[in-house]
Amino acid sequence: MNRKTKFGALLVMMLCFFSMGFADMVGIGSNYVQAELQLNNSLSGIMISVAFVWFLIISVPTGILMNRIGRKPTVLIALGVTALSLFLPILTLIPALEPARFYIYVCAFALLGIGNALMQTSLNPLVANVVRPEGFSSALALGQFVKAICSFIVPLIAQWGATAVLAALTPWGWKIIFPISCAVAVLAMLCLYFTPIAEVLNEDAKQKRVSTEMAACFRMLRSPYVFLCFIAVACTAGLDIGTNSTAPKLFVSVWTLRSPRPASPPRFTSSSAPSVALPARLSWRAGAIRNFTCSRRPCLRSACS
Repeated sequence: MNRKTKFGALLVMMLCFFSMGFADMVGIGSNYVQAELQLNNSLSGIMISVAFVWFLIISVPTGILMNRIGRKPTVLIALGVTALSLFLPILTLIPALEPARFYIYVCAFALLGIGNALMQTSLNPLVANVVRPEGFSSALALGQFVKAICSFIVPLIAQWGATAVLAALTPWGWKIIFPISCAVAVLAMLCLYFTPIAEVLNEDAKQKRVSTEMAACFRMLRSPYVFLCFIAVACTAGLDIGTNSTAPKLFVSVWTLRSPRPASPPRFTSSSAPSVALPARLSWRAGAIRNFTCSRRPCLRSACS
């Protein structure tokens, strides 16, 4: 494979990393779904758990599948599952399916977690077949940077769809992120399918042809070092997921409590005399300053009253 083909394949890998970042929309999506369906925090947490529990369940089976069918077919399956998960929420716009919106969202988030777990397991080894060994770590760092760009852009697109003119003219609203993300995932799948990538196996794998077993993978946890690394990764993932889902609620509650919007100042028409309008405005501003000072310093409440 020449260098030009490798560079084109590397661009396709970066597009796949970008599609991997769609899993982070579960946090912002659960908040919008909670407001849309009037769910409590427990049901909202179930949707988040359904999305990310698959990392624990299918990571090892994905490695076994990758050894049997190859790395590129596994990534293609992951992109297909991701595209399907991003297509399902579009069905909630159909009036006949409105009573089943909660179950559609749960299925969509579950498939999104499955697709992301498949991609997390198989995409990194596939990058090793595209770049040189000395540039493998740099390629992974670049891929994570591209994934972070997707995680940053998705909430902005959702906010744009919920607050822009699009929300008033069309029924999409914040759900505009789903058709856009689905189109990108399909584009990544097509580009990867038509990109020739030769999978290189090491000499030990060619000679032994030993397939990975489930029990052999879990026996690695007997090593204290591997077990501590597993706990560290689990804690880091839990912190990331928890922050992603609860930070918007925390910001809204803190901003509502500490930054109340004062009442609008009195408005006067053009027929009002300036001698009456100016003292009224000054009186309103003085009252607003006094109320703010008293709310910040409890010791002055008696004097204010």
